[in-house]
Amino acid sequence: MIVLGLSFSTAAFAGLAAYFWYKSSTQEPVCPEEPDASISDNPEQYILTALAVVHEMQAAVAESSKLNRLAAKWSAWAAAFAALTAFVSAI
Repeated sequence: MIVLGLSFSTAAFAGLAAYFWYKSSTQEPVCPEEPDASISDNPEQYILTALAVVHEMQAAVAESSKLNRLAAKWSAWAAAFAALTAFVSAI
């Protein structure tokens, strides 16, 4: 009975890890649009547009990083419960 509970826990933790890995892989940075002006025509607007794009890309990367961190934690729990399940099965 204990082994069955540990096996289900392992599967649940692995499922959560897979979900977070999937979510982190679906984060898409914003594709930059063509600037309204060239850098020589209007340098301030060009720089502001570039900074906005960089900020949006950083936000997407930060979200993906957060989801990767969660997936790594759930993977560690799944590995620990898999090892515990193997140990309990052996004794």
